[in-house]
Amino acid sequence: MGKIYSYLIPLIIGVLALIPSDLFGIEIQPTGFSGKHFIGGRFGVWTGNSNEIAYDIYGDSMEISGSSVYAEFFYAHRVSAPLAVEISLGIFNRGDFKYYANQDLLVGGVNIYPIMLSAKIYPLCMVNSIPLHPYLQAGGGLIYAKQDAISYYYNVVLTNDSETKFTYIFGTGIDWPLFDQIALCLNYKYIPAKFKNEMAGIRDYSGWQISFGAGYL
Repeated sequence: MGKIYSYLIPLIIGVLALIPSDLFGIEIQPTGFSGKHFIGGRFGVWTGNSNEIAYDIYGDSMEISGSSVYAEFFYAHRVSAPLAVEISLGIFNRGDFKYYANQDLLVGGVNIYPIMLSAKIYPLCMVNSIPLHPYLQAGGGLIYAKQDAISYYYNVVLTNDSETKFTYIFGTGIDWPLFDQIALCLNYKYIPAKFKNEMAGIRDYSGWQISFGAGYL
């Protein structure tokens, strides 16, 4: 079912982006937040929901964190007052790991890069008096993971693996315009990502992300 969503959701978003705004019954306003595009960055926390535990060759659990700092760049293109299409590029780290093998200590980490296209629906776009603009978000895209491990004793790169997966996202958030060209934002979304092969001993990198940010209108 997840594979169907990963291809269907981006297709639906692409079609919506091509539909003229007047077909929604609401034209883009020449002024105000509902008539502006939004570009900026977010910074927050990613938390994994997997119960997987990575083990080294001796059967001991590896030291891997279940949460991480999350950073994201985004651009939201306003199609109509109730609809914006957002492109985002994020990064988080699954946590540093230590792996004892062949009388050597391997240390490294796994960086995850979600590249997403999503639709943002603003259900209260017709209410002009509210300062906050809540939205629902759904979409899909590509998630890329890269693992690096270095020999602690010899300072030599021993592994340089990567995995790629198409996935989907869903979530919600709030945009808060402060001035004509500056706005704050809060975003909360779920990113499922279960790779075919293990990265630092774990396949499932699915998790929730919450971030705060600011940008230019």
